[in-house]
Amino acid sequence: MIKIELNISIDESDDIYALATAFLNTTRENVLNVQILKKSIDARYSNKPIYVVSLGVKLRDESCLSKTYPSYTPPYQAISQLRLPKSIKPHTIAIIGSGPAGLFAALTLIECGHKPIIFERGEDVDSRIRSVAEFNLTGVLNEESNIQFGEGGAGTFSDGKVNTGVSDGYIPIVIGEFLKFGAPQDIRYMRNPHIGTDNLRKIVVQMRRYIIDRGGEFKFNTRVDSLKISYGKIVGITGKSFDMCCDIVVCAAGQSARDTYSMLHDSGVSMEQKAFSIGLRIEHLRAEINKAQYGTHASLLPAADYKLHTRVGKDRIAYTFCMCPGGEVVSAASERGYVVSNGMSFHSRDNINSNSAILVNVKPEDFPTKDVLAGIEFQRKYEKIAFSFSNDYRIPAQKVSDFIKGRVTTKFTSIIPSCKRGIVQADLNKCVPRFVAEGIKEALLAFDKKVRGFASDDAVLSGVETRTSAPVRILRKENGESNTLKGLYPAGEGAGYSGGIMSSAIDGIRVALKIAENLL
Repeated sequence: MIKIELNISIDESDDIYALATAFLNTTRENVLNVQILKKSIDARYSNKPIYVVSLGVKLRDESCLSKTYPSYTPPYQAISQLRLPKSIKPHTIAIIGSGPAGLFAALTLIECGHKPIIFERGEDVDSRIRSVAEFNLTGVLNEESNIQFGEGGAGTFSDGKVNTGVSDGYIPIVIGEFLKFGAPQDIRYMRNPHIGTDNLRKIVVQMRRYIIDRGGEFKFNTRVDSLKISYGKIVGITGKSFDMCCDIVVCAAGQSARDTYSMLHDSGVSMEQKAFSIGLRIEHLRAEINKAQYGTHASLLPAADYKLHTRVGKDRIAYTFCMCPGGEVVSAASERGYVVSNGMSFHSRDNINSNSAILVNVKPEDFPTKDVLAGIEFQRKYEKIAFSFSNDYRIPAQKVSDFIKGRVTTKFTSIIPSCKRGIVQADLNKCVPRFVAEGIKEALLAFDKKVRGFASDDAVLSGVETRTSAPVRILRKENGESNTLKGLYPAGEGAGYSGGIMSSAIDGIRVALKIAENLL
């Protein structure tokens, strides 16, 4: 297979066989196969945007080519195709949490010949969807199964973005696994690939069935409450309805499992404070963001995204995060009496609004104490303030113009807040630290220079956004184990080693491989 690069007009035919045939000046009969390898939109210039496309082409006869093209081997493969440390004696391994880190750890351990048991405090996907719908309708929160907790983790109620800022050899493996379980084919080649909440809900079910068919187990509605420890080693785990003996536990509980952090801390597990970010979520009309990014040709292109950052104050960074084109804002509470916002969208990204978080970095020196869990209390402080405006999990919201002037919005006009749980008018300056509020105001003006209309008076802010990454890191050694507790393997975003679906899945694979190697 050879690789070719093309610039294609946005209204040109999308027949990739015809494009490859014309570009290579060959016949259709000579083209055996064509695959899109990369596809992005270049809208940097004032004239018409173009698609920048890389194609992989397999020819029957390459002697017709007038020049030499680079060869290409598709990188996407399954975990089973890796060189794995396989065991002939299955080992029972407990995994806490069924988010990306937990699921990909389980998939890897299965391929290595072991029998993972996933303990998930929340419900299976179908039951979880009903619990979230009930919450949106009534404001009655199920603290064990919600947008943060349940099968698939918090990512199941997100945009399903699988792009990442890191370069890692396991990225093709994660993409390959998602494709195997039913992800849309375009995640192979889009610049910022996303699976979509609607697709993720189906994919995690297929992953579960695959794991069960090969000897794994899932225990839903089963929270792990304590570790059984003997002489510095794990010998079991317990919960309300079970007591299990095991000597290896993967802790992939996710960053919202605050009671799990407390349990680990009480068990003597070594942790440290970690920086993170908090802020608000901003909504614009999708059509306006499309126009700002693509100009007069916006109607011919998919929903536009953006990724912005700027320096604010003396030593802070403000940036956009988890941008959801054509999505919605959600009330993502997981604890009674606290409100937190997030964003999600389906694969089609065709809702009327687009949204993203605007965040300012928070450092451990901003925390109230030196206690290792002080970052959690920092988050809770502002989540509690946000809750106090409604007392029923509606999220506080405000127009940009009113946020800048410090006054409560009386009426939303051209942009209507999308949160299904609903909103309550409030001054968001009171929902975040002063340095965050001032940083966001600076950032709004800076971002407006990059995306015209970003700081529009009618744009809607809501919040508070606190669960951007873990405020704690669970320390581990080179072999993947906890620094202080043999048999405990921290993994994923909750352990402080990843941020997002892709990096969490990669960390789950790496931790599982460490376990398999250690067992050999």
